Amino acid sequence: MRLREVILELLSAGMTYNFTSRLFWYAMVGNVTNGGRAEFSVEATDERPLPGNAQQGSFSGLVVTF
Repeated sequence: MRLREVILELLSAGMTYNFTSRLFWYAMVGNVTNGGRAEFSVEATDERPLPGNAQQGSFSGLVVTF
């Protein structure tokens, strides 16, 4: 029996910026580099990249506390 080769590299960075004491902006970017037969996604979804391919993603938003 031969095991499947799976190589994965994950890199992400995030930040927040406070506009006021009750309002802030957040953002994050990420990159997943798959090697061999790996097919991991940058987010939890059914749409995975082809084995051995990379995927990038980002998101941002505002938070208001009351």
